[in-house]
Amino acid sequence: MIEWKPAPDNNVQINNETGDLYRYFDATQQAEFLYSCVLETIEVTIPEQINYLQKYDRMKAFLDDFVPLADNMVSRLVHFLNEGKGHISKWVKDHELKEFTESEVLEIEAKYQQIFGSDQLPIASGY
Repeated sequence: MIEWKPAPDNNVQINNETGDLYRYFDATQQAEFLYSCVLETIEVTIPEQINYLQKYDRMKAFLDDFVPLADNMVSRLVHFLNEGKGHISKWVKDHELKEFTESEVLEIEAKYQQIFGSDQLPIASGY
């Protein structure tokens, strides 16, 4: 459909009109893909984020009343709990939470499980 010949400068010389070949390309697949991404964001990702943030705020409020911690430690603690599916690992207890009693740790775990249930963290916490 394109009439061409090699040019002296090792390029290509086009010898006919080609605008109609490119002017009205079919972007249906690209538009459908973009639509599916936007739809998933609106129907799934944003509601999951809002749900997580509401639960995180409830957990933070509990921790602020129970054992006040710096915001970055609250974030780390929620991250550790999420990684352990509601339980804190022995390493974290021994290194990050060594000032906590076993009963305090159990109460924190129980509250996390009550608030978050079986939900998994939908985003990277990035504590």
